[in-house]
This record gives sequence, C-alpha cells and structure tokens, in this order.
Amino acid sequence: MRDRLKTSMSKIALLLGYIVASIWRYPAFFLSPRFWAEEGSRYFTNAFAYAGTRCWCQAFFYVDPRRGYYGLWETCATILAANVVTLEKAPLVTTLLALVAQMIPVVLIVFGEHFQGFYYKALAILVMLFSMPSNEIWLTTIGSKFYLALAAFIILIDRNSAPVARSSSALRWIKRSVLAIAGLTGPVACVLAPMFLLVYLFERRNGEHARERLLQGMILGICAVLQVLGMAFFTTEPVQPAASIGRYFFIAMFTRTPLNLLLGTTTASRVWLAFNDWLLLAPVRFVLVSAVIVALGGAMLVLLARAIGWKRVLLYAGAYGTMILSAYYGALRTADMASPGVHMRYFYVPNVIFCLMLLEVYMESGLKIGWRLALGALLALILCNGVIEFRSSILYLYSADWPVWADEVAAWRSAGSPSESVLGIWPGGWDFEMGKAVCP
Repeated sequence: MRDRLKTSMSKIALLLGYIVASIWRYPAFFLSPRFWAEEGSRYFTNAFAYAGTRCWCQAFFYVDPRRGYYGLWETCATILAANVVTLEKAPLVTTLLALVAQMIPVVLIVFGEHFQGFYYKALAILVMLFSMPSNEIWLTTIGSKFYLALAAFIILIDRNSAPVARSSSALRWIKRSVLAIAGLTGPVACVLAPMFLLVYLFERRNGEHARERLLQGMILGICAVLQVLGMAFFTTEPVQPAASIGRYFFIAMFTRTPLNLLLGTTTASRVWLAFNDWLLLAPVRFVLVSAVIVALGGAMLVLLARAIGWKRVLLYAGAYGTMILSAYYGALRTADMASPGVHMRYFYVPNVIFCLMLLEVYMESGLKIGWRLALGALLALILCNGVIEFRSSILYLYSADWPVWADEVAAWRSAGSPSESVLGIWPGGWDFEMGKAVCP
C-alpha cells in the first residue's frame, strides 16, 4: 500500500513539475495571454465569425487555405474561446488548451509502460522539456500538432510488455483517441503511420498485441489519407522547386538537429552562416561533407544497435527520418526555410526522438560503464544547452512592442465595439479581423 502511494505521488510530482516549468518559462503567457499568428488571424477569426450564431458549428469545417490540412485541436480550441468566454479571456483559453496538448505526451510518459521507474520517466520529461528548439511552438495551439505527434511517437515506442488481454481497455481507447486527434491535427503525426505498420511486422507473432498495433497504424493511415486529400485539393500556397531547396535543407537539417542540440541554437546558426557559401557553392565539397555526415550517422546507429537491438534502432531512425521528411515538405512551401533561425519548429520532434533514443541506450541495463558515461555526458550537454536557452529563447523570439491583447480589446470597446474591426496579435504585423458570418 505504501509503495503504491509513493509511486502515485511521484507521478503527480512529475506532472506538476512539468506544469510549473511551463509557467515559469514565460509567465506572461498566462498573465497577459496572446494569440499567435494563424491561431488568431485564421482560426479564431473563423470561430469568432460564427460565434453566437445559429450556424456556429460550421466553424468546425474550417481548413487553412495556405496549407490545406485540417487542424482539429486549434479549431476546437478557438471555437471554445469564441463561444464560452469574453473576448478579453479568449487567448487564455487557447493558451490553456495548448498546455493540455503539451501535457499529453508527458502523461503518456508518466503512465505508460515503456519508461520504467521514476528516474527514467523524469529524464524523459527533461528531454522533452529542454530539447530545443521549442520556443516557436510553445503554448500556442498551432504548435500543438508537434506535441501531439510526439505523443503518437511515445505510443509507438511503448514496449507494452503486458498482453493486451490483461491491459486496460480504457487505456487502449485513450491511445487510439490520441492517435486520431493527432492525425486530424495536421499531417505531422500522420507520417508515423508506416512505423506502426513496421512494429506490427516485428510483433506479428504476438497475437492480440500485434493486431492492436495494426489498428493504431490504420487510424493514423486513415488520417493521413484525409490530410493528403485536403492538401491536394485546398492548398493555395505555391511549392518551391525541390532541386533548389534540397541542398540548403540538408545542411539546415544538420545544423538544426545534432548541432543545435550539442552547440545550442546560436552557435549552430553561426556554423551554418560560416559554412553556407563554402559548402553550397562547391558541389564536390557538399558531396564529400554530406557523405561524411551520413557515414557518421550510420556508424552511430550500428553502435547503438549493439546495445538495444536493430529493431529498436530502426524504429527510432525511421521515426526520425519520417519527421525530417515532413520538415522537408515544409521547406518546399517556405522559401526561407534554409535561413538560420527560421521555422525551427519543424525540428523539435526529431530532436526529441534523437534524445530519447540516446536515453533508451543509456538506460539499458547491460551497457558497459564506458559507454554509459559517454552517453551520460552527451545527454547532460544537451540538457544543459536546453536549460540555458529555456527562457532566453522565448525572450529572443518575442518583442516588447508587439500588441497587448487586453489593450487591443479595450480600444475596440472604447470605440463602441464595432462589428467589423482589426485587432493586433502576435507576432507584430499579424491581425485578428473581426466580422460576422451570414448563416444561410
């Protein structure tokens, strides 16, 4: 009884610790909440247009025309904000729901079966918390798709040693629901569908558990089909030529994943700037450096496979690779992806996957002491860089002269609350355009 109480208290402590760290990173997000980019300019604009009308439910069918995919979490969050609270409190609702989305992978870590023991769970949460760069997606519902994709990955790597027949039916349905929500909140989680099918092939002799994996893969697969159809038919944003962005993206990827973790965002960006022209203007150099990077990555995977086995390494490497491919898709639609410090959000999930792979090897019981010390030092370096940038990266991204939502709403009310108006949101230059939809 005492051990069970101790275990429950330790789990609650981990959850509360993450919440406290989330608030401490930038308390102003809760004291003076804001809308961020498309969250306010598109999703809340759509939700507010239908709020209070008899056709308010039509807001659920909104698709961002720039990208074409459906965003379930941000759509539901902004509809709730537009219909339940006053305009002044609307950004607080989306901020709190963004925190809920960020908590989903934490809950899966704490209550899942893969991360055994308080020490392993705590380290996994620290990796998720301090793996950079996360400032661009922090506490905003348009960044929730990345945390939901991370939740899908945690479900993917869960060893689930207990047979399905003895496991909780409620837990199985919770995982299925998380996968469905993640798959319908943008295409990021959908790219993991093939990895669930790979797990099914690995475990196909495991009866009911293998069938559950197949079902999980099918859930993401169906969501992927829906998202691809949406992007095929509704996208209005032009696609950049694949050949022109390919070389830039490869170097940008390297500076934003391993180098970003090991050196920090600022130093990694300086490396990019220093070697940009030297590499990209000389094709031979680019090919040679790329070959060295690929060879080092392959050698690292071989060494890690000796500790945790090829199946686990392929699972991590495959998930990392599919997430990088989704980032490449973002690069095709974003002309400045290759610029250092721009659109870093696409690389948060791959960085967490990379660190969790290192952590699993570090926690392997049969690992030699030398390898454990080396991996421990590497993870400590990554976490130290993340701690250093945890608050400063938020301050670097935001500006003090951006609109304060409370002041924008107060000015609107003092002007007589006109039915059509424009209120400033974050970042500077983005707006919430107020208006009402006409119901048929």
